[in-house]
Amino acid sequence: MLDLIIIGAGPYGISVAAHAVASNLSYKLLGYPMDFWENQMPQNMFIRTPHDLASFSDPEGRYTFKIPRITPNTGFAHSWIHKL
Repeated sequence: MLDLIIIGAGPYGISVAAHAVASNLSYKLLGYPMDFWENQMPQNMFIRTPHDLASFSDPEGRYTFKIPRITPNTGFAHSWIHKL
């Protein structure tokens, strides 16, 4: 018997799985990792996620993706977004 079923293998599903491992929970992750992004997003699509939400969560912080607040493309991204 499983302790947890995780539906979706996007960033949040993968993060929940990492926390399940750390908590010694048995789980089943349903879906293919990042499948929606890989197969449904337009080619050359930019991520417009707010900085504070742009990371994976893992219990020990070893695999958490952290990006700097200012990146070389920040100005370009802001000008592109304001054109929408």
